[in-house]
Amino acid sequence: MNIKVKFNGKEVVTENLSLEEFLKANGIDPSRRDIGIALNNEVIPKKNCNGIRIKNGDSIEVVKIVVGG
Repeated sequence: MNIKVKFNGKEVVTENLSLEEFLKANGIDPSRRDIGIALNNEVIPKKNCNGIRIKNGDSIEVVKIVVGG
């Protein structure tokens, strides 16, 4: 079954996947140390990505963490 989600502000159609599967399908390795993941404006620990199923209407944001001065 296909669902619609917002991914980094853009509406996309995808299959009903785990958050980890969705990220990998979009070229993102959820285990990377330099990214943060939010689902519906809630920060998600990376270790939990495989246990969370995305649903129709979810909002997924991935941000790259940059440090330095």
